Amino acid sequence: MAIGYSFGDAHINDAVTEALKEGLKLFILAPYALDVLKNDPRIAAAAKSQLIGFTSRPLSKPFGGDRVAHAELMKFSTYQRAAD
Repeated sequence: MAIGYSFGDAHINDAVTEALKEGLKLFILAPYALDVLKNDPRIAAAAKSQLIGFTSRPLSKPFGGDRVAHAELMKFSTYQRAAD
């Protein structure tokens, strides 16, 4: 889960790109959610098959009574449990 990361640091993106190639699944929580993928075309390409969810809602929303935001965030939790 990437929280608030803009995918703007090449050295971190290198590691994320390699992990995505190895099967890492990605959930993005950021104000501009999918727009941040445009910052690194390698991650954008890999995310087409490895992205399991995203939300642009602030992290405070899922735990502050916003049921839609909570459901979006729970996609990550549900996926993680199924993978175990």
